[in-house]
Amino acid sequence: MAREFQIGIGGIQAPAGTHVCHFGTHSSGARIAADIIATGLADGERCLLVGDESFAQPVLRHLRSRRIDADAAVTQRRLIRLHGQETGVELLGSIVSHLENQPPAGARLAGFPNWNKRGWPTLSDLLAFETLADQVVSNYNALFCCFYDRAAAPVEAMQLHPKTIDGKKVVENPRYIAPSEMRNRLRLTFPGK
Repeated sequence: MAREFQIGIGGIQAPAGTHVCHFGTHSSGARIAADIIATGLADGERCLLVGDESFAQPVLRHLRSRRIDADAAVTQRRLIRLHGQETGVELLGSIVSHLENQPPAGARLAGFPNWNKRGWPTLSDLLAFETLADQVVSNYNALFCCFYDRAAAPVEAMQLHPKTIDGKKVVENPRYIAPSEMRNRLRLTFPGK
C-alpha cells in the first residue's frame, strides 16, 4: 500500500508523490507551511524548508510558538533550510540531494522559492522547475507543498500545480495544465523561444 502523508491542515491526508500549492498571502503561506512542517517533524520525516529569510523566519517563528525546537531540528538535520540557488533547476538539484537516503518515515517540502524576486525565475525556468518537481515528488514518494503569493506569482504558477490547498482541504486544481501542454501553448504564443 502506498504511503499516506498527514498533511497538517484539517486532518487531511495525501498519498506519497503529491505536489500541492497554496496561493494566498505571504503570512497565510508561512502559517500553513509551519503546520505542514510541524506535522512532518512529529511524524519523523525529513522536512525541507525552501525560501529566503522573508519566508523562512515567519515559518520558524510559528514553529517556535508551537513549542517546536526548530533550531534543534535544523542541527539534527531533520529540518533542512534551502535558499540562495540561482535557478529552479539548481534548486531542484539541492532538493534531490536531500531526498536521497531519506528516513523510512519519508520526506516533505514546504517552499516559497522566491518567485517574486526581480528577474527570477524566467517563465522557462518556472516551467522547468515545476515540470521536474512533479517528477521528483513522484520518484521519491515525497510530499511537496509550494507557496505562492497570489499578488506576485505569475499566473502560470497556478496552472502548473495539479492540486491546491483551499482552506482546510486539498482539491484538484481546475486550472491545472500539464507541463507538456503548457510548453506547447507557450511555443504557439512565443514562437522561436
